[in-house]
Amino acid sequence: MIDKGTFFCYYARGSNDGRASVIFLRLPNPGGIIMMIQRGVLYACLLLLLGMVLTSCSSSPSVEELRQLAELKDQVSSLQREVSSKEQLKNNLDKEVADKNARLRKCNDDQQVVRQRLGR
Repeated sequence: MIDKGTFFCYYARGSNDGRASVIFLRLPNPGGIIMMIQRGVLYACLLLLLGMVLTSCSSSPSVEELRQLAELKDQVSSLQREVSSKEQLKNNLDKEVADKNARLRKCNDDQQVVRQRLGR
């Protein structure tokens, strides 16, 4: 079955033998194009409406949100102090390990010198 909105029928007279030719040319469906445009406009309106709904919330924070924010800021500063103290402790331990490694190397060197003097 041929959709008359989609095809254009061209009738051409045939040759001398009396036969006629019919040519069907496919044209874009104007109804489909209009529906696509309408659908696009609908999606754009829905997107705009969704954006308006999401941004229509109050822009000022509530008292509870301000209290939570203050608590979180206090928690952040406490954790930053804890990180600083742990970094200082780590630096002290690294220095202590380096000192002990230096003493160990000195002891190994002294032991090597003693072995050489004893003739081993």
